[in-house]
Amino acid sequence: MINNTTRQPWRQPDTRELQARLAALPGNQGNTYEANDWTFLDTRQKSHTISFENAAIALHTYSEWLQAQNIDPVSLIKQLFLSLAEQAAITNYLKTYRGLLLTVVAMAHNNVAKLTRKTLPEVLRFRLTHSVSASNVYPKRTLSGHGALTSPHLTRLHVVCEELGLPWFGRDVSNRSITNALRKLIPELTDAELTYRDWMQGKSYNLLTLDQGQYYVEHCLNVFEEHAPLALALRQTQLETVQIARSLSIEPSSVSQFIGRILEGNGPESINTKLPNSAHRIHKAVVDHFQSAYRKTRFEHELLQEEALREIANTLGLPQSTENVDRLRVIVWDWFQQGRQEETERLLDECQVSVPWSLFEQTLESLRRRCDDKPLSLPTPEFFAALGIKRAHNGGPGPVSQFISFVTKAGVTGVVALTGWRSSEFGFPWNSIQQSSNKDKLDNYAFPHRYQVDWYVFKTNGRIRTLREITFSTVTLIDRLRHLNGSSNEQPCLYRSTADKKDPFQSEGAIESAVTAPWPHYVQHYPSFRLLDNLEAWHALAKTEASQELLTMNQHREKERLLALRPAQEWDTIIVDENLRETWRHVRAELPR
Repeated sequence: MINNTTRQPWRQPDTRELQARLAALPGNQGNTYEANDWTFLDTRQKSHTISFENAAIALHTYSEWLQAQNIDPVSLIKQLFLSLAEQAAITNYLKTYRGLLLTVVAMAHNNVAKLTRKTLPEVLRFRLTHSVSASNVYPKRTLSGHGALTSPHLTRLHVVCEELGLPWFGRDVSNRSITNALRKLIPELTDAELTYRDWMQGKSYNLLTLDQGQYYVEHCLNVFEEHAPLALALRQTQLETVQIARSLSIEPSSVSQFIGRILEGNGPESINTKLPNSAHRIHKAVVDHFQSAYRKTRFEHELLQEEALREIANTLGLPQSTENVDRLRVIVWDWFQQGRQEETERLLDECQVSVPWSLFEQTLESLRRRCDDKPLSLPTPEFFAALGIKRAHNGGPGPVSQFISFVTKAGVTGVVALTGWRSSEFGFPWNSIQQSSNKDKLDNYAFPHRYQVDWYVFKTNGRIRTLREITFSTVTLIDRLRHLNGSSNEQPCLYRSTADKKDPFQSEGAIESAVTAPWPHYVQHYPSFRLLDNLEAWHALAKTEASQELLTMNQHREKERLLALRPAQEWDTIIVDENLRETWRHVRAELPR
């Protein structure tokens, strides 16, 4: 039994005062204190609904603890939430509520009347290993991140409880005691795979199980495939600053100081108002170089897509089978990459139907003309903003360089996932990749070449140079990444090497940095997560309508937005994979990390 002889009984608050405080909360949408659902609207007109029903459900099984505490759980949690929300951003209201509910349930689950240095570890353990759904609290297969644990921070909750006269915290609970408990808990809960420092830096996503990590890899590969042609064209234009200056008979510095602004989509009048004629000449030369590069990268990308390859197969008189599509992808890429006509003719001749070189050449040229006829333009500030990229005000990289870096790191994440190697094993240059004939009769028609990386692998007795096979799709990724990095054949493919780096082939730091970089974009922009955001909003609106409450103007606008995406019947019948839903809850709870 709980010893609560020194505890003062919690008293029901003055609801009129609490109603006034609720009304004063930023984003309040006419909420009433007695209602089970409170809805708030943030500055981007996105609604956030807190449902207190799951508090009653989650604590229902702990009636003895509630009786001993002499509290009404929903009323108390509402009062605590109001005090916490008064110092929180609207976008963090839901995280604050979920963290508060988890803390109370953790205390009830462990039969804790007061948090002390002794009882703190078990409450933290529960917080780290459980999450809140729309209807209850449930155990997770993965560890909550630092961001989730600090919404709200226990020291802030300590202050709020003292203000309410709720003696839930002992004097020995402090930042130091919380940190000490976490230093022991994190390695224990992760089988020593994470240290407290790793966890603080947000690396708990590394513990995503394969069925959850697949979504991150999928997102990174999709981002890379979608944006690589543009990123490659921008990077090539950056690298040709000297050639552009030479064509204009001016100093390279005259081009380099403006090229970033031009590639962001700014006109000549915005880059140099003092010398308008020079500005127009520089602007035109940069845009011409970019468009030439973009036509090439866009064409090479489109020609390797399924639809284009099936069209090529049909024109060449080949059956549109998977094997022929795969074979043509290898042939086309090999021709773009190496330009060896004799080798390309041999591969065409060995197709199911022998293909004349002239027909192959004519087909590619016809597709090139059609691709070149499509409009193209420079990216705009709105394009970068939609990706979360903004111009730095502290002299950091501009939007173009940020975009190229973002796409590159998404591609690196894909290579790491496709190979499964250690982060120390990715320092290889392009000339370490060997191509040979594929002798395997099972797939040598579809993939006539095999590829191996001749590079160092770390063993217990030191570094050993080893041949390791990689797939054709991985090779094409690596090829584009080396061009994005501006790497020569002797430099690392996957990251830029600088002259001041003692060992440019030491890859751990660059790779570990790369695979974390796309994470925030994934959490906020992964299409399936956005679908779940919209589905949650739809269910909240449906719940309001079912309760016979009138929708506010903002809720009407939200409903119209959702119905523009898909009809009501589709929203009502969407079935979501539970693994995806759990991943969504997990990663959203970890931001900000």
